[in-house]
Amino acid sequence: MGQLISVLLVFFLGLSSCAAQQQKTDFTEFYEGLKKRQDGASAEAAGCFAKALNAANTVIAAAAAAELMDLHTGGVDLSAATMTLIRQKADGSWARALDVFTAEQGGIDREKFLALLLNGDSRAWDEAVRYVLHQWRTSMADNVIDNTDDNTADSVVDSTAENTVDSVAAGGTVDLSLTQAENAAIAGRSAVSRSRYNEALIFFRSTLHDSPDLFFRYPDLLTDLGRSFQYAATGREGADLFLQWETMLSAGENTAGQGKASPQAAAPKTALREFIPDGSENLVRFRLLFFAGRIARQHGEKNSGLFERALPYALEIAPEQADACIWYILDSSLAQDTDKTIRSLETYVSQWRDDAYFSDILDKLARELVFRRQWEKVYKVFTVLRNRPGAITAHFAWIIGRAIEEGLFVPEKSAPDGEYARVYMRIAYNAAGNVASAMPLYYRSLSAAALSETFLALPEEPPPDTAKPQSVQTVSDIMQFLMGFFENDAARYASRYIKAAENNLSPEELYRLAKALNTAGRYQESMRLVALYANRNDYYLTRGDLELLYPRPFKELVEQYARETGIEPSLLFGLIRTESAFDPAIVSRAGAAGLTQLMPATAEEMAARIRRRGGPDYIRNGEDSAIDLRDPAVNIHIGAVYLAYLNERMEDSLLALLAYNGGMNRVRRWRTAAGRFTGASLPPDLFLEMVEYPETRNYGRSVMGAAAMYKKLYFF
Repeated sequence: MGQLISVLLVFFLGLSSCAAQQQKTDFTEFYEGLKKRQDGASAEAAGCFAKALNAANTVIAAAAAAELMDLHTGGVDLSAATMTLIRQKADGSWARALDVFTAEQGGIDREKFLALLLNGDSRAWDEAVRYVLHQWRTSMADNVIDNTDDNTADSVVDSTAENTVDSVAAGGTVDLSLTQAENAAIAGRSAVSRSRYNEALIFFRSTLHDSPDLFFRYPDLLTDLGRSFQYAATGREGADLFLQWETMLSAGENTAGQGKASPQAAAPKTALREFIPDGSENLVRFRLLFFAGRIARQHGEKNSGLFERALPYALEIAPEQADACIWYILDSSLAQDTDKTIRSLETYVSQWRDDAYFSDILDKLARELVFRRQWEKVYKVFTVLRNRPGAITAHFAWIIGRAIEEGLFVPEKSAPDGEYARVYMRIAYNAAGNVASAMPLYYRSLSAAALSETFLALPEEPPPDTAKPQSVQTVSDIMQFLMGFFENDAARYASRYIKAAENNLSPEELYRLAKALNTAGRYQESMRLVALYANRNDYYLTRGDLELLYPRPFKELVEQYARETGIEPSLLFGLIRTESAFDPAIVSRAGAAGLTQLMPATAEEMAARIRRRGGPDYIRNGEDSAIDLRDPAVNIHIGAVYLAYLNERMEDSLLALLAYNGGMNRVRRWRTAAGRFTGASLPPDLFLEMVEYPETRNYGRSVMGAAAMYKKLYFF
């Protein structure tokens, strides 16, 4: 009996081992499929993904289904059995797309077909939607979607409205009986998805001519129509049409013209409301007013009235849409005068949701006020914002504190007693606590130095009573799948899968992924993940998180060349992090290359200086005389020499950084112009606030803020 039990035990243990091996194999096959696909071996990749369809992990099975459908869209044949299994395993957009094809009926579900193609953000159309378009193989479909040389409204209007669509599931056909207007609307959305707005408008005009009610039945079509009018050369035509429709909704009118006139005269022949899906009227009215405002703005009209009318509807449907309305209101007012902008701030600051959304507008306002030395208005903006913790409050508080300190401004007598320079700096210090964003770090470091305060406390571990787990007892399917990229030498493929899942992951799970990305050398992706959770209220940030957010790749090279050139290593780390996120192969659109983003001409000039001083000759001889700026050692050395050169010329590290980004001569011209305006130059930190280019202002803040963090983490 004991011997029988032993035999059975060995048997069942063997089955368990096989099951475990099978699951491991499923995972391995998926990652191998990604590698083979990257190498161009599509058929072999499909074989790997087909095996992974049987994985016990539902996430990997769904991912394999998506990869197979993507390959199938590109022309890889799949067996009927594989297609059946894909239908069972697919999720998300692929499940929705495949649901359009009704295997039992041997055809396509018309309503699901239209809902898939006419709803949702066309600019975000994924491969699943493109697959449905790909299967739409009739002469009408080919004419509407593929003919881009001679696309005219007549080519759509005159085509037959009776269409057959190939059935992907059963090989048969079904008559969808799509109308001319529906065909044109689908074609228009396809064009918008490729940012071909003039082409899209040709098709949308056909829909407007025959069946404008489609824009109300499928409200996302209004967004595409609005974008097409906005970016095509049509003047106010689109704004007039949208306002006409909005007026009809407001007044309850039934008609607005007949026949084949312009889109302004084309409207549903019965009350608009009956076409709008239940619960969507506020959404429709918001989009009509919002895009009317954007179209008018695109053509030079800076009136904020349309956005003000759209705002109540935005507040009903989505906070982020309200933020967009308020942004346009503020931007329109800033184009007129700063007093109006400040009044708009007072009106709307309590209604917006995300302070960061408005940082560019407020930075632009601060620049204008500092340039004109209108300190009273800076103070007024501060009083409007002071109860909002964060970067925008720290920004204006620091400017006020420094203006007082420099003797440029004295607060009004009505200000509370004792509100002098250090009080405002204290406000900036307390407000700027976001360690994952450049602007607050910059003002935190400045105010900490001015107040002789600790820049940042660095806890090694969370206190025992916090909720942060130190280990994950059970690993979810999604984490098992995502961590598998790093266990199977496939980290380079992980990013898009992580992005798809990250909003549903805990801070602890994001930390594990960020650490794996860091170890794999994917520093930018790692830093982005840490920034997602770093400031969550339910997460206790530790030194380990900050070291992922501010990593030190190429440590020996950075410290060596910083030492040789007399630059603080923390500053050089901050510059490289800001310029390239530690990617040595990165090249900007302007041609700046490598870790320190050097322009070739600048690199050659600095390399010549290095050679003259007895250093290595980085300019290669022979056919290719270019410097290899992808080589980290070469790039960091030349970048450090260039930063030291600018520091010597500008006599200030902040001004040197502004020159690194904006050009030394340009920064000098800005300084001269600022001095002529008032007869005196501002100190570097206040001069930064009035630099003409937003990119250069933010660059100075980013590098200095990151440098402060590197110094705190590694060089104290």
